[in-house]
Amino acid sequence: MKKYTKENVFNFKTEGTPSDFRTYLPDSFSEFLKYAYGHYFATSKIRQILEIIALIALPILAFYSGHTRHWVKVFIVMLTIIGYKAYLIYAYHKLYKSLKDNAYYRFDKYGISMMVDTNECQVRLDTESWDLVESVYEYDDYIVLDLSDKAEIAKEIHIIGGDKEKNLKNLLGFWQMSLNFTLNGKNPNDMPDYYSAEETAELQNFIEDQFGEIDVIAHEKESAHGLHVDLAVIQPTEERPYYTVCTIGVGAYRMTMNNEDRVENHTPEYYEFLIHLPADWVVLPEEGYDKEENWWPIRLLKTVAVEPKLSNECFKFNEIVSYKRSSETENPTSVYIDYPLPDPYYSTLFNTSTGRSVQFLQIIPLTEEEANHFDVDRIVDYNEKASYYYGMDTKSAVDLDEEERIALYTEHILDHFKKIIMHN
Repeated sequence: MKKYTKENVFNFKTEGTPSDFRTYLPDSFSEFLKYAYGHYFATSKIRQILEIIALIALPILAFYSGHTRHWVKVFIVMLTIIGYKAYLIYAYHKLYKSLKDNAYYRFDKYGISMMVDTNECQVRLDTESWDLVESVYEYDDYIVLDLSDKAEIAKEIHIIGGDKEKNLKNLLGFWQMSLNFTLNGKNPNDMPDYYSAEETAELQNFIEDQFGEIDVIAHEKESAHGLHVDLAVIQPTEERPYYTVCTIGVGAYRMTMNNEDRVENHTPEYYEFLIHLPADWVVLPEEGYDKEENWWPIRLLKTVAVEPKLSNECFKFNEIVSYKRSSETENPTSVYIDYPLPDPYYSTLFNTSTGRSVQFLQIIPLTEEEANHFDVDRIVDYNEKASYYYGMDTKSAVDLDEEERIALYTEHILDHFKKIIMHN
């Protein structure tokens, strides 16, 4: 066993930026109990001595109780020892059951989060700062964190299974980073937000499964605002007669969100944005997509995608987002946010292996007149907004079969985009 504290954690050499990860639990309680009780026993000399005494004393007391009239006292001692062990088993079983029922811990730059899987969305219930970590214990095949009494999500966290060496490196890397921030007076929010290589691969696979084969990824040369935003371009097909341009990297940033939205409404905190363009649009770099007449919707996509981090706000489904024009000749600077094609009727959500849910949202460019059509002080439901922008009855579309609904949404969303072009 190795013990890391705030005083000696920097003796552990870490390289590069630590990556987010989540806890794992054994399939059986008996295996979990072995690790949990092993840690309980190993971290206290007094417990070790009492355990040895109990193992020696129990058979002696059992023999002694048969040769004395004080057997009642002896029985009480034996019952106390057995009862205490039973209480430990009960406490660990309660912990195991609570975590096995779709709850787990996620580790990232912000701290340690209690997460829960609900309605296919991984929701963050609460987060404890890295400052509340008091010690980390490394065993041959598992890790245990001891937290301060001020921590509310847990006092002891077991990381069992997975790649122990990798988890330890990331765990201690985040802890070291937090201690450096404390010494330097900096905020973890100032750190850049990047996917790990594994998360990026997972995300790209999901995009291809959901939206079609990625033809090219336009890599950002210079990352601004602490986000590296690449663009995945999916070319039109007979089945999907439009381009899809999707961000890769925005979802590494955790949006600012209140508890009601996050916990009660089960709203994801991570988003990727995309835009659908007509099949005859110039999107590929070699075809001249950097010209203003072709580039403006891509610029609009990137502007909207990074704005939540710049403004410390959260853009969500069925919202209208606007920003100030830089010139009178600039193309649309307002968008409507909807779920993406092929079927906006369904939310497009992806869960990473590190324990975060990434929501995909499409942006619909709006004219200034369209953006100002609805009173900002009035709550407008989806069907009223989308029906106005798309020129179709979205409420009736719900009753159509999937193929008809997809065809109707596709036609009207692309028609709306063409009207935007003619308007400008």
